[in-house]
Amino acid sequence: MVSLGTLLGNDQLQFREWLASQIDSHKPYLEMILHPELPAQVAMLLLRLSVIPQLGYLSRVIPPSLFYPHAMQFDNMVLDTIQRKFGIPNPLSDVAKFTLSLPIKAGGFGLYKVANVSVPAYFSAVAAASEDILEFIPLDQRQKLLLDEKSSAPFAGEVADCLGFLIKAGVVHGLDGPIPDSIQDFWRPGGGVVSLPRRQHEICSQISVREFLTWELTASLKDRQRLVSASAKNASLWLTAFPVAPELLMADELYLLAVKHRLGLCPVDDLPAKCSCGAVC
Repeated sequence: MVSLGTLLGNDQLQFREWLASQIDSHKPYLEMILHPELPAQVAMLLLRLSVIPQLGYLSRVIPPSLFYPHAMQFDNMVLDTIQRKFGIPNPLSDVAKFTLSLPIKAGGFGLYKVANVSVPAYFSAVAAASEDILEFIPLDQRQKLLLDEKSSAPFAGEVADCLGFLIKAGVVHGLDGPIPDSIQDFWRPGGGVVSLPRRQHEICSQISVREFLTWELTASLKDRQRLVSASAKNASLWLTAFPVAPELLMADELYLLAVKHRLGLCPVDDLPAKCSCGAVC
């Protein structure tokens, strides 16, 4: 049964079929973005502000074990659209993919992967409703949740898996962090943490910072310098500006060059491997 924009029930096969249909429903929108008459600047804004956020609700109400593979399919569809619309190589280097997913203020494009937020989103949604959920669970089952025993509520095990994943990912846990120390604390009043209105944002931010620091350890000097430059003040205004006036509109050829430059890609496909001075491009 579909209610409030999501499927209800325990039939995993039906869930997978329904999720597949939900992902497929976004294909016409992505095809529209590829239309040659749609400016590249507008296409980038639509991808970041409209296309990717459309799965935000499902990521909060569908368990990650079911949602993750479909979110990955959606991410691949978005990446394919980006490559075709902006004329960037396929396959794309890992560094360029990483840059696409980074926040704009960190030198990226803000095109986060939906699959990467599936665990923080679901965990944060259940955390926000945990005290209300307990009111609907029989007392004997409630005690099992509090004692971390096996419960007949399937989502409880999913939440425990999410918590374990987040702790392993390096998210600060306990009273000083956005997640509790244990699943027992999660189901207690207050959730074992200080009240945090933007829990999902804080969790995702901590994971992003950790991923960036890990990447930075092995990144080349050239890539580090590129991101430092791209994250400087006003360096990203061309990405966030709405083309509501002629002076704010970039021609497609200039916009595509700017995208490739920010990604650290060669501006055109037929440049020689070496500069006339002998330096490797």
